[in-house]
Amino acid sequence: MWEEFKRAVFVNYFPNTMKRKLQEKFRKLRQGDRSVADYKQEFSRIIDCVPEVVRDDRDRTDWFLRGLRPRIYEAVQILKLMIFAEVFDRALWAEHGSAHAQGEREAMAESQDKGKKRAVGGTGGQPNAKKPPRHPRQQSRSWRPSRCAICGGDHRPPACP
Repeated sequence: MWEEFKRAVFVNYFPNTMKRKLQEKFRKLRQGDRSVADYKQEFSRIIDCVPEVVRDDRDRTDWFLRGLRPRIYEAVQILKLMIFAEVFDRALWAEHGSAHAQGEREAMAESQDKGKKRAVGGTGGQPNAKKPPRHPRQQSRSWRPSRCAICGGDHRPPACP
């Protein structure tokens, strides 16, 4: 009932110019720096305003996938899911896994750097001047536990109450 009312209001009182702008925004919508949950919220908001941009759940799923960051897109699209709720759930998992893996890499690099500093500092000589490092490292950010993409709490999405 509520959905029918919203649709009638948008059809009858929402200007066509605004609909076209939202349709264009929908076509260009990308996750960018947003979390998967924030991207889904904007994605769904536009669909609520101009529902004709998607034909069915499969179409909605395809559009959502196209807008995900490449690393998350690759992890989710390989599963060939056809239901939007499943795609969203897997995207949250992929996002969390990516953030967790990045944190692990940074923590490991940081601990390796500390070990090298101790070894170099104890010699009193020059720090390993023979060979340049094989892989230049980027400055690592301090590791923080990732936040839940659903509620923002200090836990993973699967543990969300």
